[in-house]
Amino acid sequence: MNLDQALTQYDRTDANLRALEEVVTRLEEMIPEGIVFSAGSPEGREHDELRRRFAELIEALPALNGFRIQAEPLALDDVAQWRMDAFEASIPESLVDLAQQIAAPRAEVADYRHRFERLRRDLSRRRITELIDEIAATLARIKARNPQEQGSVSGDDEWPVLREAAKQLRRLVGDTASAGDWSALFRHLSFGEAVDLRDIVARDWPSVRAAVEASMYAEGEPLPVEVEDLGSLVAQQPSGPVSTALAWDALDSEGFERLIFNLLRDAPSYHNAQWLTATNAPDRGRDLSVERDVPDSLGTGRRQRVMVQCKHWRSRSIRPTDAAEAVTQAQTWSPPFDAVIIATSGRFTADAVTWVEGHNARNRLQVDMWPESHLEMLLAERPWLVEQMGLRATLG
Repeated sequence: MNLDQALTQYDRTDANLRALEEVVTRLEEMIPEGIVFSAGSPEGREHDELRRRFAELIEALPALNGFRIQAEPLALDDVAQWRMDAFEASIPESLVDLAQQIAAPRAEVADYRHRFERLRRDLSRRRITELIDEIAATLARIKARNPQEQGSVSGDDEWPVLREAAKQLRRLVGDTASAGDWSALFRHLSFGEAVDLRDIVARDWPSVRAAVEASMYAEGEPLPVEVEDLGSLVAQQPSGPVSTALAWDALDSEGFERLIFNLLRDAPSYHNAQWLTATNAPDRGRDLSVERDVPDSLGTGRRQRVMVQCKHWRSRSIRPTDAAEAVTQAQTWSPPFDAVIIATSGRFTADAVTWVEGHNARNRLQVDMWPESHLEMLLAERPWLVEQMGLRATLG
């Protein structure tokens, strides 16, 4: 079976699973309060029909690495009889058991959905990675053949290849990567003018790529570990140097903001981190905001409101004008910020350092500089975050 055929099986399973989820919702909605016998009533007949549909859909769902849904919904009269027996025998604990029995189908269907989505990502991940690389390389070649950004590019031999790769990618990710400007990408691919190529390279593809890469692993999903027992590694007594370099180019602007966001959430003295606006939005520079504890050994301490600007700049350094602009932007917000952090994957120029130090000596609003070297130090203390973000550079 090839990948297309395998995806078809997953798509059909998804359709059946969605139908099952709707049936479970309706079954739960039909359970009355109190002791109500419904045999022969329209409600009872409808509930019985839904239970039969439940059984048919369960039968149609394939196993997921051996896992199948075993729970069955109770008939309405069984629910009423259970409640009556519990009331007459004065056994309130029995009602807890009843509640668990009623909830069991929903719980097992949710478990099936979780396992299904994970296997779906596992099935598609390799091909998604191949398509990401193919689209990026194809875009670069087409752009190199049209440096003047004039005329139409739809006649380029690789333009149909690009469109097909994008369509395959969309099918593979399904609704797991609904973020990203897919509509703009396909609109520009259909027009095929030089201006469309420019927009695809500058905006559409970076937006879609970030959404796709974020969807390849669910939030909190385990990263692959290649050994069954970590003790075996100790027994091998491995030796040699270890990697310290970070693969900053593996991140786009949104990924860099997520990295800083995760750093803030992990720090005990930082609270209420918020990622409030879209990357590169006209948001007066507020990429992130956070509250920071300022300790006082003789008092109660206080909290600062901090604006965090994220600059994923690998080709140039932060200049004095960039720092001044960050300060100006922070001063326009209400309530006011107490500090600004400028975090960059690059560096600060010597003039920018001098400007920041002079500003901090004269003003209430303070500026903190987090260059690449500072971030490397913070991430050295959090190797788990380096792995989570795919930042670990391999040894040459």
